[in-house]
Amino acid sequence: PEIDSWGLIWQTNNKIWKDEFSSPFRIDEKDNVLISNNIITNNEVISTGTDQLAIASSGGILTILQKVVITNNIVSNNIVDAVTACIGAGITVGETSAEEETIVSNNIISNNTFQNSICLGGGIHLSLAQGVNVSSNVIKHNDATYGGGLFLEVSVPFLSKNLIAG
Repeated sequence: PEIDSWGLIWQTNNKIWKDEFSSPFRIDEKDNVLISNNIITNNEVISTGTDQLAIASSGGILTILQKVVITNNIVSNNIVDAVTACIGAGITVGETSAEEETIVSNNIISNNTFQNSICLGGGIHLSLAQGVNVSSNVIKHNDATYGGGLFLEVSVPFLSKNLIAG
């Protein structure tokens, strides 16, 4: 599967209401996914669940259990509004193995934030993500309770040439 554009794909101004994980771009258990040359902006994920498992995830891109390349995208101005907790206001990569060669590179990830809860990873959140290559990204002005730019949760990524600022 490929989400690619020679021009631009605009994923913008969405409101997603959900009791648990949700995202404008959510991809589960697929192989060889390419997400490139997109603008993913001004989206809002709202969790209305009240139990402890009601977690809102990623106002921008959420990938779980797969090999994925996320490159040359703008992920900006996304909001996660959760009653209990949120993970990754911009990009969340979860449950990968070192063999899957997941790549997050050459993206601009900026001004992603959260409301009303505890948030882990305003720009990028890696959870149980082994061997993810995070390189040459501009990660700036994101907001979270922990890890405004980048939050690693039981993850061992390769990090190089990223700019993580204010």
